[in-house]
Formats: sequence, C-alpha cells, structure tokens
Amino acid sequence: MVGANTFVRSLALFHVKVKGAEMSPTVLQDCWAHVFHHLRENTSITALNLSYSEGLNNENFRDLMDLLQVNFILREVKLESTGWDRDGQSALVQAALERNAKLAGYFSVLGAAQLSFDGAKAGRIFLCGSPFAGKTQLKVTMMECLGKTSTSESLKETIVRWIPETLTRWVPGLRRRTEGIEVELFYDKEAMTISIWDFAGQQIFRPLQNILFPKISQACAFLFVFNPFNVDDEKMIGLKENVHESFADELRSWLRFIVSNTQITGRIRAQVIVVITHKDVLEKGNNSFGEMSFSGFENIVKDLQREFQDVVELCPESSGQEGKLVYHINATLKQDLEPITKLVISSMEDVLSRKSPKVPRVCSDLVSFLLKRPPEVQTKPLWPCRQLYEFCSTNSESLSHIDVTQEERGKVLHAVASYMHDAGAVCMTPRALMEHVGESDADCKKLAVVDLNWLTQNLLGQLITLGHPTETMKGAPVRRFGQVEFDADGLLNTQQLEAILHRVLSGQKDKEVIPMVKELLLELDLCYSLESGVGRTRYFFMPMLLGGESTCTTSEQVIYRPLSWEVKSPQGSSYFGYRIQCRDPNRTSLSPAFYPRFQIHLRKRMGATLDVKDDNFTFRRSHVEVRVDGYCIFVETDVSSENHIDVLVQFCKPDSRDRIIDFTRRHIMQCLFKFCASERGCPGVQLVVAVIRTKCVENLTPKQLRTVSQVVLVEDLKDKFRKNLMACVESKVRSETPAFSVRKLNDLYERGCQHNLHMGEFLDALEFCCFHPWPKIRTPGASQFALVPEDVCAVDLLSSEEVRESVQTVWEDHKEKLWPQEVAEVKGGPCQQLPRTSMSGEQEDGRICDELYEVYAPVAGDTDVELVFIHGLQKDVTQRDVYFSAWTVRNDENNCWLMSWLPKHIPNCRILCVSYDASKVKTSSEGRMDMYLTVENLVTSLVEVGQIGQKCPVILVGHSLGGLVAITVCNKAHWLASLPNRIPYRKFCDNVKGLFFYSTPFSGVKLSDLGVPGGVSFWGSEGGVAGDLMKNLELFDEDTSRRNYEFAQLKGKYSWKTHSVTESCNTVFEGLASSSREQFVREGSARAPFMDDVHVIPDTDHFSICRPEGETSNNFQHLVSFVQNILNQEITSLKQCRSERTFVH
Repeated sequence: MVGANTFVRSLALFHVKVKGAEMSPTVLQDCWAHVFHHLRENTSITALNLSYSEGLNNENFRDLMDLLQVNFILREVKLESTGWDRDGQSALVQAALERNAKLAGYFSVLGAAQLSFDGAKAGRIFLCGSPFAGKTQLKVTMMECLGKTSTSESLKETIVRWIPETLTRWVPGLRRRTEGIEVELFYDKEAMTISIWDFAGQQIFRPLQNILFPKISQACAFLFVFNPFNVDDEKMIGLKENVHESFADELRSWLRFIVSNTQITGRIRAQVIVVITHKDVLEKGNNSFGEMSFSGFENIVKDLQREFQDVVELCPESSGQEGKLVYHINATLKQDLEPITKLVISSMEDVLSRKSPKVPRVCSDLVSFLLKRPPEVQTKPLWPCRQLYEFCSTNSESLSHIDVTQEERGKVLHAVASYMHDAGAVCMTPRALMEHVGESDADCKKLAVVDLNWLTQNLLGQLITLGHPTETMKGAPVRRFGQVEFDADGLLNTQQLEAILHRVLSGQKDKEVIPMVKELLLELDLCYSLESGVGRTRYFFMPMLLGGESTCTTSEQVIYRPLSWEVKSPQGSSYFGYRIQCRDPNRTSLSPAFYPRFQIHLRKRMGATLDVKDDNFTFRRSHVEVRVDGYCIFVETDVSSENHIDVLVQFCKPDSRDRIIDFTRRHIMQCLFKFCASERGCPGVQLVVAVIRTKCVENLTPKQLRTVSQVVLVEDLKDKFRKNLMACVESKVRSETPAFSVRKLNDLYERGCQHNLHMGEFLDALEFCCFHPWPKIRTPGASQFALVPEDVCAVDLLSSEEVRESVQTVWEDHKEKLWPQEVAEVKGGPCQQLPRTSMSGEQEDGRICDELYEVYAPVAGDTDVELVFIHGLQKDVTQRDVYFSAWTVRNDENNCWLMSWLPKHIPNCRILCVSYDASKVKTSSEGRMDMYLTVENLVTSLVEVGQIGQKCPVILVGHSLGGLVAITVCNKAHWLASLPNRIPYRKFCDNVKGLFFYSTPFSGVKLSDLGVPGGVSFWGSEGGVAGDLMKNLELFDEDTSRRNYEFAQLKGKYSWKTHSVTESCNTVFEGLASSSREQFVREGSARAPFMDDVHVIPDTDHFSICRPEGETSNNFQHLVSFVQNILNQEITSLKQCRSERTFVH
C-alpha cells in the first residue's frame, strides 16, 4: 500500500500504546522494517515524520539508512523525541538526506540531458596493515593473477624524482616503502571497474587515508595484511613479541578506523579479508623464528566477528563459497593469491548486483578512463575545473553531442565532474563542488586533482613524510626538513611554506604550481591562513601535515604544561564543560584527521556567522582557544584516546549560565555534531554528550587526569534525576494532606513552566536535591591538580532547560496516577465555550496568563484548528482592552466577532487573543518593550503556557504591527526549535499552517507624511516620545527587513500559507497639532515577497480593516476562506490518523 501510493506527499507514523494490546519488541521491529521496505518503491512521499515513535532500534536504523540509499524522493525525516534523536543518530540521517539531495540534483540535470543510465559498476579495494607487511607485493601478484602489470615500480621511481638526494641517504629502503596512498586500476571490464588503493602502514599517514576514505555507498573491500615477523633492513629477524596480541590490536585498530569513516548504509557493510604474509619464511623450517599457533589468529578473528558483526563483514562469504577466516600466503606466489582475487571480485559483483541507484554511463566510462592515468593527467595533475570540464567533453562522445544551451551544458559537465569526485576518480575542492564554473575571478579557486597518486604521494604523502619525525627500519628518528624550521603546533609563515613546497615540488614549474597548491591546501581544509601580530604577519596552520615535538613528549611532561584561563573579571568567573564522545568507543573512534580539520572548520564557521577575528583565536595542535563576547572557550582533544573532544567554558558571573550554555551548544557543539556526520568528518560515529566536573574545568585539569570518572553522560544524569525526583514526590506528598500538597506543588510547577524558570521553587518545596558523586583525583608530583571527593547537585550540572524538561516528565506522567481525584479538582472540567459579550468589565474571563486570553473553545470533541489573533498599536495609553476591542464589529464595540461570528463558520476551533504592550508613546510604565523582549515573552506564553500548536494546526492573524509580531514569533520559535530538547517549539513550527495579515506594513510607514517630522510624537501629545515598538514601523527599517527575509526562508521550509488584506481609504489620526488624514499602510508596503495573495478592501481604513460590518463583509470572508482552504487540506488526514489511532500528540 505505501510503496504503490502515488498521491501522499507527507507521511506521519506513530506507535500508539493501547492498553492491554502492547506489541512485543520483536513484532514492533518487524513492523518498522516492513514500512521501510515498502517505502523503497514509493515515488511520491517527500516527508516522513517518525517523531515520538517507540520501538525504533539499531536494526530499524539500518533499515532506514538502507532505504535512503535507493529512495531519493524523501527530502525530510523528522525524528524528534525518538531513541535515535537522543543517541545522536538523527544527525547521520540528516547528513544522508543532504547527500541524497545533492545526488538527486545532478542526476536530474543528467537525466534532462537525455544521457543513458546503467547500474553502478565502480568498486575499490583497500590494502591496509602495518609497515613492511607486504601489501605492495600482494597487490602486484594479484594483478598478475588477472594478467595485468602493476605500475608500482614506475610510480616509485616517479616519487623519488621529487625527493632530495640527501633525503634518500638519510632513510635506507625509502624506495621500497609506500608513502601516502598508491592508486591503480585493478580490474576493468564492461560490467565492473575496480581500483586498488595501497595504504602506507605508518601511523603518520592515517590522517591522509581518512581524508580520501570512501564516503559514499560504493562497493569496497578491505584486505588487512599482517606480517608476524620483525623486520630489519628487509630481513626477518624473528616473530614479534606477543604476536597474537599484536595481531589483535592491529586488526581491531583498523576495524575501528573502517567503521568510523564509512557511512552507515543500511545492510551493505564494509567487507574485510584477513591475510597473514611471509608463509615462505615458516616453510623454510628455520626454528630460530619460533613457533606460531595459526589457530590463535583464527580464534581472534572469530571474537572480532562477533564484536563487529552488525557493522563490518569480517571474512565474508561470497557466491555460496565460504571464505577462510585467515589466509596465510606467500605474497609472491600467484597460486596463493588466486583464491583471494576471486573472492574480492565475487564480493564486488554481489554488492553491485543489489538494488542501487542507476548512474550515468558517461560517468562510469570517464572514471575508468581517468584511472588509467592518460598522459595529460600525468603531465599536469592539478587542473582548474574549467579544464576538467573540457577534458570530459573531449573524451566522451555523449557529452560532446548533447543538444543543450551553453548554460545547461555547464551544469551537465559540473554534474558529471561531481559524480567522478564522489566515485573517487578525481578530488575537487568544496568551492568547485558548490556550483558549475562561471566567468568570475573566483573560478581560479575551483580546482580538481585528476591524478590521485600525485595528490596522495607526491604532495600530501611527501608533506607528511617530511613534516614528521619518522623512524627508520632500525628505529632511529629522522627529522626531514633540514634547514627549514617550523612551529611545534604546525604554524608556518609564508616564506617557510613556500620553501617546503619548493622542496616537495622540485622539478615542476614552481611559479605556476605553488600558488595552486597553496589554494588547494586551503580549500581542502588541510591548512588555514590567518593574520596575527602587530605587523599582521600571515601564517598557515597545518597541524595534520606537520608533526610537532608534542608527539614525542610523555604524559608526565604534558601534565606540567597545562592550559590557563586568561580572562579575569572583578565579579569573578563561573565555569562549565562538556565532553562530546563516541557512543560506542570500543568499535568507533574520531580518526586522526578529524580534529585538525574540525579546528579549521570551526574557525571558518565562527568567522562567517559571528565575525570572530583571527586575534580572538589561539591555535594549538591539541586545542583551540576562542575568546568571544567575554567568554573564553577551549576546544581540546586527547590524541591518545581518539574518542572524545572536550569543550571548557569560562564566563563572568553576572552573565546567564543558560545563555552561555545555549551559545556553546549552538555555535560549537552542534557544529561538531554536524561536521562529524558529514563526508569530511567520521560519518560512521555516533556522538553523545557528557558533563565534565566543574572543578576540573575551573582548574583546567590536564586532559590525562580528566578520566571517565570525572564525566557523566547527560542522559544518565537526567535519568538519575527523574528517578530520584519521582521517589521524592511520592514520599513528600503522601506524608502530608494530599489535596493541599497537589494544589501547592501544581501551582509552583505551573509558575515555573509559565516563566521558563529553573523550577527552583518547585524543587525547594519538595526539599529535593539529587547529588552526583565525584571521586578524588590523585596527582603525584602535581598537587595543584589534586581534587578531593565531593557530591554536587545535579541541578548545578544540568541546564535549566534539562531540569525543567525532567520535572515536566515526572510531574505530568505521574501526578494523575498518584492522586487522580485531587488532580482532577486542580485541573477542573473540560474546556467550555465562553459566553462573553464584553471584556471591558473587571472580570477577565478566559485569561490564561498576562499575554494570552482564550475567548472561545469547543464544548466537546477535538479541536480542529487554533486561531491566534495579535492586535496592532494602541490608540492611547488608557486603552487596556485592545486585545478585545481591535476585533469588535465596526458599529458595535461590545460585539466581538471572534466569538459571535467566527465559530459559526469555523466549527471546532479554539480562538485566542494576544495582549502585549503596544503603546505608541513611551511613559514611565508603557511603551518600554522592544520587539525582542515582546516576542520573547509571547512565544513562551503561546507555546509553553497556552500549549498552542501541540495538538492541531495553528493559524496566526495579525493586524498592523501585530503582523510583524506574528512573523517574528515564527522566527523565534524556529530558533528555539533548533535547540536540543525543545520539542514543543518544533511541534509549534510544524503545526503552524498559515498567517493572515490585516494592513501590515512590511516595508514600513513614512511617518513624516502624517504631519509629524520623523514621527517623534506620533499619535501622542506634543513633545511625546515614541514607544520602543514604533521603530519597527519606520520606512525600510533594517531589523524589519531582516525579519522579513528570515521569515521568507522559513516559509519555504515549513510550507506556511500567507494572505494579506489592506486598507483603501485614508485614516484619521488624532492627537496631533491638527487632525491628519493619510493612508497609513499603502498597498506596496502590504505586499511582501513571501505573500501568496494580497487584496485591497474597499471602504476600509487602518482600523476598520479588521472590524467588519457583517458576516458578508470582504474583510471577514477573506479570513474565513483562508482558514477553510487550509483545513480542507489538513483536517481530513488528521481525522483519518485519529480514527486509525496512528496520530499521537
């Protein structure tokens, strides 16, 4: 049913618990798997909402990721309040959706050009293992099994030409070692093309391998190659000490690396084949090598198979043939390598035969052609993108004959090049991938590397080799740069960088190549250019490519070189810290390239979004210090663990802790989560957040001492808080008079919710405090870092939002279970229709809070829509009921048409009115709230107090300034929804379906036309001062223009509908020196780029536009029609969901 449906565009699925009919976890898992399986065939559903669903486990997550490999129609998947959202898996889903959108974009371009599509045919083999394991020899022999000749030796000779002769004298055996990655075409047939990537074994090259790792769902296999012998000058000198332990550690390390850097792609898992080399050495019968138990290796592989079974296919079976656990071979013999060669090819065929997206035939052909390294590629490996496009067009008959315009041709060539980049045939810079090349000067920064061997070996491999102290075969450390000195943290000035590049690229045309190489390094986030100091000296930060002395220091030495807080405040400072860590540290890790690239990414992002200057950053190899808005933030990694990053924050005490936590989460932690899930991060890693002991942050305890005992997962702390709170509530209330306790506690609870407080009064009334114990820290020889055991209140570790959310969970879920009778008395009966005729009396019926009034609600049944009315400016400071009088009938000020007319045309609606300080003049008590403060209060009242938008569609209606308030409320709600654990705001944004505007001046009003120069005393007595909200009505106000632009972006994201009606007559404004008649909002100002419809209503001025004369008046009928049209689209599906019990609030 789901797969065949071609009409549904948006699908919401919720698991509903029905008392007495709960599903078992297995049945529920099967249900979700069934849904995801059928969605693979669907061609209409673009939005899938799984929010608040239960029973979604890791197997279902793989089903969803498998779905996203083949379904490019899905553009949105919502996972709020699911286990996946809490475990950090939602970031991986969003990253997959972004990749799909990119792929769908250029596939649509290629399809429009009528290029033929075939099944995927590209695959890759990766050779990995320790140095001197025999990987290169294994590759040569495997290619001989296919009748091909490896070009490895010629490549080695090519590399040597770029290395100074003095360097080869320093390092014996250099010619026989792979440095970086070596790429060759291994298998080239009509149905399949396989390239083989030989990874250097030295640890210093691991960051480079991380950068060029397969990031798309491409068929790939890994051959892990292990040499059980020690090597000295190419001679075997005996078995490694604890050879089985060494084997297990090395294989586990590579498995973690593979899992962490391979995108989660559902059921397609990376395949790993285990090979032990130098079988011939044991066959010689030399007892000096000792005894080696081969079964010990097999047992280790079996254990790792069980541990990694759902993420890696270790020792795969293919084509019905059982693969060996471990292949013991002589890498020089074809008969030993033939079974492995057949297994690899068969495995590739199996993976490519599975259902996968079709790819353009021209792309596959060009990938195969480039991997053969034609002469023009070897001569000049780094091209401007324009040259790559010309190359593709020249070498493809299909591309050279496409009948499209020049602009469309550029888009087609860009799409082809983008696919080649994703397939690993070329490496394009991010700027080149963003859009096709035009005629601008910036096109020189759009580069493509067309010879990956040049990138991985001649350039990056050599930079890493020359920039790190490396051991020779005999273990002697060698520093390669000779006369060129560089900073231990990887900082170089311009002259130093150019000297190094001259050395690495000797023999090439330096004047032409070096500027392009510098731009390439910057674009690939391998270095960052910054200016510092009095003379604004330009530096290049290259922590990944250049080794530092810190790599040789011991942990004891590092402890005595701690960080230091430099920001001093007379009021004192406060501190907090978070640890972002791998959810599964045993099987995943943050790879060596992750943190250096994140440092550069963070710097670029904060510079772009917050305009943070270079002088506010301090770069070090293991940390970044950021100083912004009076905060000092350290973002630090521990290279030895590779499984977490710490964020340490210092701020002045007068500042709000919650505000700075919010800043840190939005600008640093969310940036880290998104970067990790992206292709440039570690897309196989799921991250979680932990709280660091505050004393450790204040003392800047060295990272070696910030062990797991000094952090606690936020979710674990919240669970403990909730359990203890529940126990406390039960004990406290049952020991007193139940009714009194419930009323008292509920009042405190509601007060805390209304004002978004810390729930302090509620917790104090319960005399509740949940403590988390911190153990002591022992520091022999460094007493300044010693800490004694202490118990810290969980409230001081969690944010106010986390505390409030935890209290809400406990109180709302359990109060009715514990005291049903008392709670019913507190809550009262069901919502009734409010029979009001006037709101001018002292009794204010329907008041929810100071800012919100409920003027109508259904007597019984479900509410189909919530209508929220926001009034405009007050006529004078004495007008107290503008939230009511603004919506009265034109000739009857006691008749509010919201209650008397609207419910008859919109049945089952809930109608609310907003009240806010909209005074035109500023007095000691009026007109003192600006737009920011006004909306901050309103959005909290609407969402958290009024619970608007939590159960049904919402339509906002604004008059005059109220229309500007309405769009600002939407903008603010979206921003709050982007924060962690802000589910009510996310539901509000999703459920807002439309906005209706009465005479709203989106471009402002020229107040001087009203007879008041500059509008200073607008609508006030002579000499009066305009209220703070008046600024938003000024012609072309900058803040209003920015809000309009932001709203226009969100309107497209949420598919909000908009409609505007505006006045046609002049309006009489009194209170000036002489009465003035002017049209307040002109038609041009009422028209905004985001407006769907605009109508001018005859015989209406600025105030009568929202005060219809009768139910047939145009200004009333336009609103009714707008609401009904939205409900015709929404209510049917809503009622269907309810009838099937699949819609949960």
